[in-house]
Amino acid sequence: MTPDEKLSLDIRDFWRVHDGLEAYAHLDAKGMMDRLRAHKEDALCEVADFSGSGKLMCTRDGYNAIIKLAERHRDSLSVPDDYSVKELVEGLRNHIVRAMVEEKQDEPALARVLGDAVNEADRNHVERTYHFPCVVVPHEEPPQFRIGVVAFTSAKAFPQLFAKEIQAYFQKSEDDTFSKERVQRFEEYLLNYGWLASIKVPPCAEEAAKQRAEAAVTTAINLLRLVFGVHYGRDMRVAHVAFVQPSMIEFAVTSNGELDFVWSRKSSGALVAKDWYLAMQKWRGFWALAAHLVATIVSGKRSEMSYRVEDALSWFGDSAFESAPGTKIVNFVAALERITTTESFSTHKFCSRVAMLGYEEEKDFEKTYWDAFDVHTARSGVIHGGFSPTSAAFRKKVSLAHDLTRNVLFRGLEVHFHLDGGGKLSELADLQTFFTKQHSKWASVLKTLEVQLKTKKRNA
Repeated sequence: MTPDEKLSLDIRDFWRVHDGLEAYAHLDAKGMMDRLRAHKEDALCEVADFSGSGKLMCTRDGYNAIIKLAERHRDSLSVPDDYSVKELVEGLRNHIVRAMVEEKQDEPALARVLGDAVNEADRNHVERTYHFPCVVVPHEEPPQFRIGVVAFTSAKAFPQLFAKEIQAYFQKSEDDTFSKERVQRFEEYLLNYGWLASIKVPPCAEEAAKQRAEAAVTTAINLLRLVFGVHYGRDMRVAHVAFVQPSMIEFAVTSNGELDFVWSRKSSGALVAKDWYLAMQKWRGFWALAAHLVATIVSGKRSEMSYRVEDALSWFGDSAFESAPGTKIVNFVAALERITTTESFSTHKFCSRVAMLGYEEEKDFEKTYWDAFDVHTARSGVIHGGFSPTSAAFRKKVSLAHDLTRNVLFRGLEVHFHLDGGGKLSELADLQTFFTKQHSKWASVLKTLEVQLKTKKRNA
């Protein structure tokens, strides 16, 4: 939308608000009640009066116009995700009457009220640090580790490492008993999960801040799962946003006419050795790429590739909570397509780009191409009923898809760093250019593979 188009729509909605206020402006108490009985949709449609201490009624159409103004203006800001429509609506409601009265023309009044709404939102934007209980590993060591801007603290170490913050919480509380009970309850809750993930979010709307914090911590956990592999990292999650696999299970069973009760308990977290973090120190290059992605998610200034890698990691991570092999392979192929597809889907292009990202040595390029074809064919077979997900052959395809997706995601992190290095925010065209350059390197091989693919499809 061009600035002129936005201005035209904004002025139209500005006058809708004006007309909505005017509909009630000259009514006495009885007239207002009569109109509300006839227009029940206007209930609760209020804005602040000139003094800011009272309320004025508005029509539902006028109130809806305020919402449209907020939505459109939010989309025009340099970082729209820093703001919520709700807070901009509140700012418009608080300032629109004063702007209408004090400004003599509609355009200056419109510019003023939009500016006032943004300024009011900015005053409420503060830096926030979120601390989310989560499941990571079933061990207590190390007491704390980091994945970029996300710090993970073991539940056992929380009282000591957060002693200063906890003491400050006690000091500001007016009820010592309540505050101590609240901290104790949180510590007990945290022990159920084992770890606390902390992430500092730059100033933005509270709603946006929480969403970014959840996305950053979830991505950090998915990056750990990428390292461990889905099979070893099944139970890792943020406590309040992810699928839940209970640590304790109870059920009853009747066998041969006799009732019995079954109880089982399992440890939570990734199936890794106690000294897992020592091995992770060897992956310095990977952790630098991971830190770059997580920092991007928190900043709010996002590129095309950052969204793609985050989404692909999410689908890869979601497969850890799936028991059905058919659903797993759908998730894996969705992750591959999210990384590699930049235009209308083509099987050859998909296989080519997966091969470009997924091969480990150049001699494996053609094999990786056909691996991509196999897993995509298996995924299509499950969806359309051509494969049985219970067959041994299909389970091998799921394992192949898992390993192939891991390799592509590792490379996807590198591509993100390459495209967005130096603070640049890559666009779809940049990713398209990257693949075009990679294609030129393998052009002759891919031409032969395309002919073979067409032959294989004809003979299928």
